[in-house]
Amino acid sequence: MAALNQAVLHTEKTQGAVSRRELAKRLNISAGSLYAYLNGTTLPSSAALDGMLNEFQFDSAVAGRLATLRDRVEVARRTARPQRRDAAGGARVNDLPRDVSVLHGRDTELGSVGHALTADAGTPALCVVSGLAGVGKTALAIRAARTLDSQFPDGCLFIDLHGYAAGSALGAGEAASRLLRRLKFDSIGVPADSDDRTALLREQLSDKQALLVLDNALDAAQVRPLLPSSGRTAVLVTSRSNLNGLDDAVRVRVPPLPPQVAATLLEELVADLPSDRQPDQAVRASIAAACHGLPLALRIAAAVLRSEPWPTDTVDLEQFHDGDRDITAMLEYSVDRLPPELARTFTLLGLLPSGTVFDVEAAAAVAGIDTGTARQQLRRLVEVNLADAPSAGRYALHPLVHRLAERRARTSAPPEDLRQAAIRLVEHNLTSAGAPANDDPAVHARHQMRHALRLANAGRQDEALTVTQDAVTVYRRLATANPASHEPDLAMSLNNLGIRLSEVGRREDALAPAEEAVAVYRRLAAANPAAHEPDLATSLNNLGAWLSGVGRREDALVPAEEAVAVYRRLAAANPAAHEPSLAAALSNLGAWLSGVGRREDALVPAEEAVAVYRRLATANPAAYEPDLAWSLWVYASVCSGLGEHLVAAHTAAQEAVSKYRQLYTRYPEVFADDLAGARTTLADILDALGRHAEAAEYRLQTGQ
Repeated sequence: MAALNQAVLHTEKTQGAVSRRELAKRLNISAGSLYAYLNGTTLPSSAALDGMLNEFQFDSAVAGRLATLRDRVEVARRTARPQRRDAAGGARVNDLPRDVSVLHGRDTELGSVGHALTADAGTPALCVVSGLAGVGKTALAIRAARTLDSQFPDGCLFIDLHGYAAGSALGAGEAASRLLRRLKFDSIGVPADSDDRTALLREQLSDKQALLVLDNALDAAQVRPLLPSSGRTAVLVTSRSNLNGLDDAVRVRVPPLPPQVAATLLEELVADLPSDRQPDQAVRASIAAACHGLPLALRIAAAVLRSEPWPTDTVDLEQFHDGDRDITAMLEYSVDRLPPELARTFTLLGLLPSGTVFDVEAAAAVAGIDTGTARQQLRRLVEVNLADAPSAGRYALHPLVHRLAERRARTSAPPEDLRQAAIRLVEHNLTSAGAPANDDPAVHARHQMRHALRLANAGRQDEALTVTQDAVTVYRRLATANPASHEPDLAMSLNNLGIRLSEVGRREDALAPAEEAVAVYRRLAAANPAAHEPDLATSLNNLGAWLSGVGRREDALVPAEEAVAVYRRLAAANPAAHEPSLAAALSNLGAWLSGVGRREDALVPAEEAVAVYRRLATANPAAYEPDLAWSLWVYASVCSGLGEHLVAAHTAAQEAVSKYRQLYTRYPEVFADDLAGARTTLADILDALGRHAEAAEYRLQTGQ
């Protein structure tokens, strides 16, 4: 066949090139077969060889020699014995990647894949393994392929199609070219045309009993040209997409691991750590819970533990990064492959609370699209495993996927888009909740209070104020008629009215409802301390804040000191429930005492607030680190006005700046002002200590 190829090339130099595709059509054979004949990897039939001899006008000597070769080919075809294929003979291909040593909780999926690839169905077996990024699809496919290796005499081919990765996905033509080279095709013999390459690959695979593993496929269009149409070569595909377009595929979806299996996997992954680096059972359980069943997250966590302890505060996506693997990047690859309008909807779904099971209408509301479009987009998100459908018409996001959506909303979505989405979601929730079931004014007022809170959370403070004022009117009328039943509701609505007025900048106007709320709660607490003293303390604290906010700092001290006294009684009886409120009241009292020049008096509550918040933050950093930072800032400000306490002021201010800096890296829009304020306080203290160069550096950081 080399002689035929040389004769063809020589003839084309003198007579002009011949289209291989057109020639294949005239010979009634596939383009892949023609390339295989010319490349010498497949013997052509006598009829096909005669056809090629007729197509090319060879001179008589060349034609005679090729005719002789044609006869020899026919004799060889009739007398040839089947060639034995084994690993020692060198014809067998196996380029599977390394298998993982620990694979837990996948016996069912492995069994399903094995059955799909070895069942004698009369057509080439095709199995699609799909699931969320990081769920272990590739590891499962490699384990399955190695387990089934002996059933495929011609070996196992593996190729990464880069469907979900940085850069572009691998085209079917390029994938075929790489696979052909692994099948010992010389690069010169590989067709230039993409369709011809895939046709040649299919032709070659149809003569083999091999296993082809197509890893990380993007979609059915990428995979379909690579699938053999006949023969005994089986194909195993992994993808984040379910590849619904491959109608005859057996599908095996890989779910996250159950909690107990995840904990067992993590335990094995860290079993070889030195004893001083071994996390205890409680920490392992916490890590496993934070990974939410994703094996990749568990493996990253185990890798991190080899170099540093696992954080005890709330674990965010950024923690799952070991220098080589990054969960955030892996998940982002899935979003990067979405159309822009679908990526936008996915991002806005991050505004829904984590763990929410939502419907089409909620998705339409948050994205600002019609329900038909929302239904199509949700179906697509389910298809690429960025969303789940736990029941008909109901959808949910995996917790780590939700964190990605929430993070994208926080960091990349336009602020106005977010604001409008929040408004639409509030309106949807109100519509879904429906109107009160009866005409009871109390039910109507409670509905209004919930409505006001949702409006306020959506940034619609003016509307929230109007609705709250209406509720107060209703509750005042009800409390007049029946004080025992409705005075608690009246006090609550008055307290909220003060908050709503303060939110729109009307702090002077907020004082009257705040003072009335205190008076009502004082009566209620006198009759039933256990039920109403917490509300009394809260209303006192709010009144102090608004008095201070309008410049009446001396007046603010009266309710502030009473709030501390009430909270101290409550915390003594139930520390877990009331110590956070006591610490907040102490911080406020310290700040307001300092504001009227009573720094010595301010020192005690400010210092106690730091002590309480430090104790709370040690037990629950995620909840109380911001409060601890605030109390340190207040304490530093108080101490800065007392010369003998400047060193303590400096220490507290430094710690406050450090904590705010950490908080700022995660939530810049929330803590930017606090970080700048704490830096300014630290700069003032450094100036007072005579360390002016350092003070100037901190002022530079705040833009002063």
